[in-house]
Amino acid sequence: MDDSTAALRVRPRPSTTPDTRFWWDGLAAGELRVQRCAGCSTLRHPPDPGCAECGSLDWDWLVSAGHGTIHSQVVVHEPRFEAFPAPYAVALVDLDEGVRLVANVEPVEEAVIGARVRAEIRDFDGLALPVFVPCDRSGEGSARPPAPLRAAVEARAPGRPPGGRDVAVAGIGATEFSARSGRSELRLAVEAVRAALDDAGLRPGDVDGMVTFAHDSSPEVAVARSLGIRELSFTDRLHYGGGDYCATVAHAAMAVRTGAADVVVCYRAFNERSGQRYGLGFGDKQIQHDSADEAQYAWSLPFGLLNAAGWIGLWARRYMHETGATSADFGRVSVAARTHAAANPAARFHGRPITLDDHQASRWITEPLRLLDCCMESDGGVALVVTSLDRARDLRHRPAVVAAAAQATGPAQHVMADYYRASVTDTAALDAAARRIWGLSGLGPDDVQAAILYDHFSPAVLAQLESYGFCGRGEAAAYVADTGIGVGDRVAVNPHGGLLGEAYIHGMNGLAEAVRQIRGTAANQVGAVEHVLCSSPPGLPASALLLATPR
Repeated sequence: MDDSTAALRVRPRPSTTPDTRFWWDGLAAGELRVQRCAGCSTLRHPPDPGCAECGSLDWDWLVSAGHGTIHSQVVVHEPRFEAFPAPYAVALVDLDEGVRLVANVEPVEEAVIGARVRAEIRDFDGLALPVFVPCDRSGEGSARPPAPLRAAVEARAPGRPPGGRDVAVAGIGATEFSARSGRSELRLAVEAVRAALDDAGLRPGDVDGMVTFAHDSSPEVAVARSLGIRELSFTDRLHYGGGDYCATVAHAAMAVRTGAADVVVCYRAFNERSGQRYGLGFGDKQIQHDSADEAQYAWSLPFGLLNAAGWIGLWARRYMHETGATSADFGRVSVAARTHAAANPAARFHGRPITLDDHQASRWITEPLRLLDCCMESDGGVALVVTSLDRARDLRHRPAVVAAAAQATGPAQHVMADYYRASVTDTAALDAAARRIWGLSGLGPDDVQAAILYDHFSPAVLAQLESYGFCGRGEAAAYVADTGIGVGDRVAVNPHGGLLGEAYIHGMNGLAEAVRQIRGTAANQVGAVEHVLCSSPPGLPASALLLATPR
């Protein structure tokens, strides 16, 4: 942010594959190319090796006329990089041919939803990129009607949980949350796991399984070595960051339920403020690999869409356009989170509530997101211990029973830049996770007393309130304003302060709070809690977890 004007002097160079190179070669030749299936002529962007409509692996391309309409847009103010003089606009442009792409729009003031634009191909230090500018008033190009929404995916019967032992969370542990831990990430992981085992009344030798995040820098074997764990029978890593945080417990529960392990520890630890800062996103490095995982960022990073504020900002801007939500509506989510954090001694913002005026006065990061819409970068670690309910009943605390868990993706799913359905506000993955969690449990939103909703950015909470049925589509802003999301309201959302107020530990601190609410030991306890819902944000493959008091 203010201190992060970084030395990225040229735009990130794209990673290319044989499936994507034609697009970049086309730009170098002055053409805006669109991939076309050779089997059914379906157009697609970003390019893929296969056609989702007919399954053909053969394709060619057509050359777009370069005319389109802005679907959504953000204006980036921070972080600042030499390659991207701020402020600058990044938009989702619907080409008249029927595909959508990310690109810059100039001038910034002309970047508005619904504006007609045309592409100019420009050179940026040897990298050719499209930049969209307003169409002249001569009628050049005409807007096509938006593509119809894909047919709703029919809800599959959720089925029943597989046979096996009932499972519970028996222990939770965490380091302090700070801006500078002064310790290695491995040390943080070990401390958090040890604290969770102590909380459960277990020893390191009882552990035979571990689950963490794919991007965690502390391998399971390294944590096991430092704790003296001699043998693991189960390990697992989850790939989709905040989209998968609930799945850490879900996968641990499956291992216990099926007998693959008896005691599984889930953990996440990082120096995300003093080390690799997620707020800077990918702005401090070039894309270097040919993997599909890296290649996906080629469609956003060269245009300055460098971090999660931009990714969720495009969702938020379109949501505002479709529902009438305002920045103040986002602010009410932040105010509630900070109110909860102020009363939580473990929170980084303990004793520091904010008002809606404070929110509205905070500076822009990526319009429409202000500083106080964004979670804080944090150092710390969190761990949870998962075991059978029978064993958990004999340990130190009331077990938090895993009542149901779900993972889901939507059609045409992407990872972070999930922009390519009829509307960027499509929450297909969240909706599918909600159907499964309620179907598996036989419960619904009226049965939940507290909800841990992933709030890396305040608008994400609105999406989850709608997808899980706490309110209708487009009604979340009014729900927050009128019904409320505080302790004492119908459902308390993030009573620990969430990622906005307690700390950003990839959602794992929210799982720990859900356990505290079940135990009745939370700093902001919600009374008689029977069920706590945990959910991931929009724009990612989704996961959900429902914890319950034991019967």
